[in-house]
Amino acid sequence: MELIDKSALVAELKKRISNYWSDSENTMGIYPYALEEVIKYVDSLEVKEVDLEKEIKCFTMSKELYEADSAIKAVAEHFFELGLKAQKGE
Repeated sequence: MELIDKSALVAELKKRISNYWSDSENTMGIYPYALEEVIKYVDSLEVKEVDLEKEIKCFTMSKELYEADSAIKAVAEHFFELGLKAQKGE
């Protein structure tokens, strides 16, 4: 899924409307009116803010990550002990 910035989309649509009206060759006015309707629709869409810090805390405290963290620790301890044994010549 790709996300786009709502304000950037509206700005681009307004730019296209402005360019359309500045071109003296355009005789049909339907195109900019359609874009105005799209802008109204986009402006009506709800934009949700996300508390990134809260989401990071929730993720790091999740059971899945805790279990993965335990597995990572077990692997690290195994290879640390293996390194110690290799130093001792075991």
